[in-house]
Amino acid sequence: MTDMACVEKDNRVTFTCKYSNPNAKLRWFKNHLEIFHGHKYNFEVDDDGTLSLVIWRVSLEDAGRYTCQTDDKETSAWLTVEGPSSCLPSCIYNRTINQSIKIYFLSNRNITVYTVYASAQKAAREAYAH
Repeated sequence: MTDMACVEKDNRVTFTCKYSNPNAKLRWFKNHLEIFHGHKYNFEVDDDGTLSLVIWRVSLEDAGRYTCQTDDKETSAWLTVEGPSSCLPSCIYNRTINQSIKIYFLSNRNITVYTVYASAQKAAREAYAH
């Protein structure tokens, strides 16, 4: 699999891989936790045996390491998701949720979330506006 990068709100991202045994039982993981076929994730198999994971309605929370695993083999790739604007070189996104601001920092492929509550909201907005 190949590392991918996209922007939040992209319609979809697709990871692909191919195993020599087309009948292998496959499992998909995000950050070591198994994910399942549904509205967010779709698993597809092409006629040539190519396996795909489609991630719909990409958000910052989708960033991480994705792995396709069979009984004895696995392959992995990173998904990096960038927010629509940056407030600092390492700050990839901020948004208001209820009475707080969540600030997402990307560093070495890890996302750290800081929450600033209403009492400190104005100071945080001023600090990250520059």
